[in-house]
Amino acid sequence: MRQSRLRARLRSTAADQLLVLTRRSELGTRYSGYVLAVGSKWVLLARTADGGFFDGHIAFRLTDLHHLRNDTSFESRAAQLRPEWPPRIPTGLLNVDLDRTRNVLKAFGADGSIIAVQKDRRLDLMWVGVVDEIRRHWVYLREVRPTGDWKDQPLGYRLRRIAVIERNGQYLRGLADVAGTKPPATSTSKE
Repeated sequence: MRQSRLRARLRSTAADQLLVLTRRSELGTRYSGYVLAVGSKWVLLARTADGGFFDGHIAFRLTDLHHLRNDTSFESRAAQLRPEWPPRIPTGLLNVDLDRTRNVLKAFGADGSIIAVQKDRRLDLMWVGVVDEIRRHWVYLREVRPTGDWKDQPLGYRLRRIAVIERNGQYLRGLADVAGTKPPATSTSKE
């Protein structure tokens, strides 16, 4: 499906319609959820997990969207029974600018939330941490390991390589419970 048709369909989708979106990749990554906003470059989704449970928010590049379809399983009806129904854009993301990667990152990390990013050529991995700094072409994350320990120094990622940004999902909330939401202070700089 062409990008202009996909974008138009996303914008016209009713808020109560659960969609399954397939990203273009060798893995055929699928996300299900409710479209909350569509920009010129990014799509914001209230993500759902198996069983229709809400699982945070995810933004991904519109150019990576390969296919979308309406969900025909019980999960859309189950989601309507959840206390989070109907899905809404959280206060911190109300005015998110989905036209620029840096602005999506700023909005997702503005409250100090642990976020996850995936790069366009490494969709099998995600990097998790808090936004430390955003420069012209780079974002620096203070990362937290799967063990719940914080890395000592921020690591940089090229903005143009970021394909997916997640926040407030079950995995990230669980990791924040163990690691805390703020990395320990360090006295060294990254330069």
